[in-house]
Amino acid sequence: MKEASHIIDILRARGGVILDGSGREPAQLIECARAAAILRNMGDHSVDQLLEITRAGKGRVVLELDSSTLRQRTQYVGPFQESGLSGL
Repeated sequence: MKEASHIIDILRARGGVILDGSGREPAQLIECARAAAILRNMGDHSVDQLLEITRAGKGRVVLELDSSTLRQRTQYVGPFQESGLSGL
């Protein structure tokens, strides 16, 4: 896991980051939101904290509240896996 300052530097350089927000302090998440990020596993934060983070992002932050979405994506079986062409 990178330091919050490193993540913010990456975001300010216009890099894309998907950041696990669980276990991070709201102040760190606000700074990342200001620089634009996708923050996942945010369901444990209070509504007030989520609103503060969202406002700091000014339309450039995406919050994933339910990590089951990620599990669904990682369990997807696409057409190549079904046809046996997974090596392509």
